[in-house]
Amino acid sequence: MRRKVKQNGLSRRVVGLPCAALSALLGVGCAEQRANTASEFPAPFLEVQELAIRRGPQGGCPIVFNDKRCYAISINRGTPSAEKLRAGTVEDLAARHVLEQVVFEWFGPTESDAVQLDIGRDVPVAVAQSLLTASSRLRGVPVSVEVTTRDGGVGDTQRVYVNSLVAARKKPISELKMRALLVPGISEEEFYGGCRGE
Repeated sequence: MRRKVKQNGLSRRVVGLPCAALSALLGVGCAEQRANTASEFPAPFLEVQELAIRRGPQGGCPIVFNDKRCYAISINRGTPSAEKLRAGTVEDLAARHVLEQVVFEWFGPTESDAVQLDIGRDVPVAVAQSLLTASSRLRGVPVSVEVTTRDGGVGDTQRVYVNSLVAARKKPISELKMRALLVPGISEEEFYGGCRGE
């Protein structure tokens, strides 16, 4: 594995050194990331053990995560059929051509018998719909949706938490409402208004 590292405007090639070694040797900041090695998902899939959160470039996303991705999906390991939910979400994100914008991470486990999606208001509708589509395929599992409007300095409005550590505050959405939120081409205003119950 080769990594290209920039230091003081010069490019150098470093062969397979871990992040900590690069930081110590070169004074370069970096974040450890672990890509999925099972190759069960398409190439732009990225899953990390810990999110790197940085201020984004001017004119771009306010916050960027690992690999300069604008959006993060954090899944609680205690979510019903968590692996199946992630796989369905990855498949749908790839079909919508937005998988390269998202980084995945796991946390928990806090056991639950439902799916609570806390969707940041700046998450694109296509990303949110991918999670709703995957959630709707979990037979007999109620799904509720909250919209996160406060950033908290860690990119919360650009993230989706699946079963966050905060107890669900909303009742599960109906099948009719789920279908309305999954309508192709729905506007952001209609989608997020529907999530809020407007």
